[in-house]
Amino acid sequence: MFSNADLPPTPLDRAIKRLAHVGIWLCGVLLLAGTGALFWQLGDRQRFTDWSAHLMPGIPTTVTTASWAAGAMTVILVNLVAAWALAETIALFRAFASGDRFGAMIERRLYRLGWAVVLLAIGTVIGRTILMLSLTWFNPPGQRHVLLKLDGSDGAGLIFGVLLLLLAKLMLLAKLADEERRGFV
Repeated sequence: MFSNADLPPTPLDRAIKRLAHVGIWLCGVLLLAGTGALFWQLGDRQRFTDWSAHLMPGIPTTVTTASWAAGAMTVILVNLVAAWALAETIALFRAFASGDRFGAMIERRLYRLGWAVVLLAIGTVIGRTILMLSLTWFNPPGQRHVLLKLDGSDGAGLIFGVLLLLLAKLMLLAKLADEERRGFV
């Protein structure tokens, strides 16, 4: 009895594998660049102050050790969620490269990627709010700010994450329906 693993790879299989490796490489570059930019940004207080002033124009900020640490932790946590999303994407590309194109692993990884994108969208909004509060906490009374800022990329990220969750669920249901049909034959 032959399985797909016993068959020689076709040109289409090789193309899928090449594209998957390109995806893995791009995710790796993005992960390394994001990590490097994060440490570069947080490594110097003056850069962090300039970045926060750009993030919140017109709002005075006071960067102390405590506010810098709170802001840095917030930024790091949001970036860890982004790294999780990239790790799930890399795992998806690896599954495609190995030949597992419609297995249960694809559905699970897609489901996890959906949750990572949803959490990233929510975490970005919450992180921005905590960052604003931490950078204005040591301002004189009356000059502290809490800012809940929603922009289009936050909404798009949330919708995209929900779409990934729906796609993963649809793949699972389609697979179950296909198995059920085979059982009737």
